[in-house]
Amino acid sequence: MILKNAIELSKRINSYRQGLVELKRNKGPSDPDVIKLSKQLDRDIVMLHIIMCELRSLKQGYLYNGYPNIDEPVSTIHDRITKKDFIQL
Repeated sequence: MILKNAIELSKRINSYRQGLVELKRNKGPSDPDVIKLSKQLDRDIVMLHIIMCELRSLKQGYLYNGYPNIDEPVSTIHDRITKKDFIQL
């Protein structure tokens, strides 16, 4: 289930990237639609990173326990992931 979510998220990220390039080319970098899509892309990249951390931690006998509030700024989510977010199994 986790791997399936990671694959779907990866596909969505690639789709958003392609769409963002086209949207930025047509509307410019400061257009509200470009900014909205860019923020969604950032969130999905962070979520994929979290899933990958979870997969690695399970392989090493730990469980990731630090799911972020999705409304939290992406930079703070990434910066606050530490060892304390993992529980030894």
